[in-house]
Amino acid sequence: MADPCTPKRSTTRPQRPSASHCRAWQGATHHRLQQQAQRRPNRSECLRGEGPAGNSTDAQVPGSGASSKEAQHGQEPLLLLVRDVSKAFRRIGVRTSQIASLHFRWKGVSYFDTRLPFGHAASAHYCCKLTAAIASALTKKLAGYAIVLAYVDDFILIAKPEVATYVQEVFDQCLKDIGLPISQSKASESGEWSTLATWIGFEHDTHAMTHALPQAKKEAIRDQLTTLRWLHQKGVSLHGMEVKSMCGKLSHIATVFTAGRAFLTHLMKTHTEKHTYSVRLSEEAAAELDWWIAAIEVMPTVATMRKAPCEWSDPAIISDASLTGHGALLFANQRAALMSDTTAIVEAMR
Repeated sequence: MADPCTPKRSTTRPQRPSASHCRAWQGATHHRLQQQAQRRPNRSECLRGEGPAGNSTDAQVPGSGASSKEAQHGQEPLLLLVRDVSKAFRRIGVRTSQIASLHFRWKGVSYFDTRLPFGHAASAHYCCKLTAAIASALTKKLAGYAIVLAYVDDFILIAKPEVATYVQEVFDQCLKDIGLPISQSKASESGEWSTLATWIGFEHDTHAMTHALPQAKKEAIRDQLTTLRWLHQKGVSLHGMEVKSMCGKLSHIATVFTAGRAFLTHLMKTHTEKHTYSVRLSEEAAAELDWWIAAIEVMPTVATMRKAPCEWSDPAIISDASLTGHGALLFANQRAALMSDTTAIVEAMR
């Protein structure tokens, strides 16, 4: 199949879902599904193969007769299904003009890689672009009934219980047609449809509406933090990649334990300002390391899923820190508030 080519020396990496994405996706999913599925497709839409949002679905979604009362109040939690693509990088071809960039020699023999190689900085990026496009297309196809999200080769399907089987059939057939088989071993490990699922390092619960950090991951990070502090106290220089890796893990934890974001500044500077293999922690960075070691023992590892973001039609309040005049303004909708703020910025620049 035709796939995007890999630049010769690209260092682009996929961006991991942000804190707002990781914690808000479920609330947004509930909002979108409830909003789009307030009515069932009429007869003409079914004949045209369109869903309630007017998007082509190629078939009427079976079992979508949930009452509007249930949809509005969300009495029945959504189901989750996690699936991984088997050897995703090796399924994606490289353009002929770029194959020479992946040439190497071994024992006098020349080899040319025609697939995205593991370990290349751009491989995950282009795999992510492909899977994100698949997730977007499936979400549009199943508008009002399910949402599909993807990060590199990991998919998560969020669907109403009454259409879960149909959604899985559409997903499986889509990946089969494209040539991206599902990893059966990981599918067995993640299980079938459930209100509980582990995706991108968090345990998601649509019944309790929470995200949680697995206990095993918390313990592993605590041990690594303790080791880094011991090395620092002994005066041993730390490897720059070790500090960078730890900062990434702590940033990941901070998406649930948001108070931790304030204690990453100096640790981040340690590996971003000093581009060396050997680094030493500053006093401020060491203090942040001590704070994390103490905090990880008592910090909450469960966070409530955020509500869906506001719609354009929702009222909006804009406030500032003015000493005189109005401290807050009420607007009839989000668009009016945005236009007012934009106008103020333009006027200030004149």
